[in-house]
Amino acid sequence: MKKIIVLATLLVAICSATVNAQDAKPKKQVFAWTKQVMTELGISAETQQKVETYKKENDLEQKKLKESEEYINASEEDKRKKMGALLGLRQKTIYNMLTKEEQQKVDAKREQIKKENEANGYN
Repeated sequence: MKKIIVLATLLVAICSATVNAQDAKPKKQVFAWTKQVMTELGISAETQQKVETYKKENDLEQKKLKESEEYINASEEDKRKKMGALLGLRQKTIYNMLTKEEQQKVDAKREQIKKENEANGYN
């Protein structure tokens, strides 16, 4: 009798795990200016170096912003706006460093990510 109860409990646990695994949604994808992504897209080594240098400068600007009194005392909404503006500038600046061909590859990659996210239930 104990064996039947143990087996039934084990069967329920396995079935439950299988159902939960099927319901799990893939993570939402985002485009990031990583070395791997830039290499996959065929961004030139020279441009990649410029991007990396700019990212370091921008990271310092973000750090300074986060440490500023104005930012520390700002509302959460204002913090999001300020950081969003800095991140938006980062995206535009890096994008403008690329050739037209490289920009087209980035646009295609972003569109691919958008479609995959939509197919997985993200808007």
